[in-house]
Amino acid sequence: MSKRSMVLAAVCGLVLSASLLSPSLWAADAAASETTDPAGVWTWEADYGGGLVHSTLTIKADGGTLAGTYKNDKDTYPLKDASIKGDKLICAFFLPIDGEDTKIQLEGTIKGNELNGIITADVGGDSLEFDWKAERALQAGQVVGVWKLRVVGDDGQVYTPTVKINKKDGKLGGTYVTTQIGSFSLKHVATTKDTLEFHTTIEFNGNELELKYSGQPDGKKLKGTLQYEIAGNTGEADFEGELSPEKAGEEE
Repeated sequence: MSKRSMVLAAVCGLVLSASLLSPSLWAADAAASETTDPAGVWTWEADYGGGLVHSTLTIKADGGTLAGTYKNDKDTYPLKDASIKGDKLICAFFLPIDGEDTKIQLEGTIKGNELNGIITADVGGDSLEFDWKAERALQAGQVVGVWKLRVVGDDGQVYTPTVKINKKDGKLGGTYVTTQIGSFSLKHVATTKDTLEFHTTIEFNGNELELKYSGQPDGKKLKGTLQYEIAGNTGEADFEGELSPEKAGEEE
């Protein structure tokens, strides 16, 4: 095992059973879920002929049922007939135009945190069609919970730390847990437009070890890069994660 891999082994927790964490099992888990998770806040800007409109589509999933709202610069409207099949999202809302409720239908294909498709409307007997390109805006509440991570070292070794993220008094925080050297407070937890970041610093063989994770959540999945530094030596590793039903602690 290389020196870099030894560091990863210590901070992430060595694999207890390679068979339990084999790539084939992870692939099987992914294949078992054929339907893309559409939940979240989708945003986009477009000119529909009367100037730039800022739009927000909020979707909540409760079992097999979807619900939510569409919001423009002025008003909010409830969604109707929202559904997801595979990676295709279909939903609609009614917009008052010239005193009549006009059905606006949105159809698009979800790929990660991007959504592409068309918006159609029948206005005054004219069928209108617009391109639709939206991005999922990551919300803090979407990352709260227990993330089971899978870190792949440069020699192919696999490690399984756990990150517990909570929200208290409006701020994200949490702990980083390894099987070998215990748990440590997260120094930095933040969400950007589509990225979750969490950092921690721990003591390892008399040195400070800095761990910086950055990944893109896709529903209950997480994928990204770990950067680490110890005694002037730096390294990088890919990681994946899955949100567990287990609770991380107090939430707001």
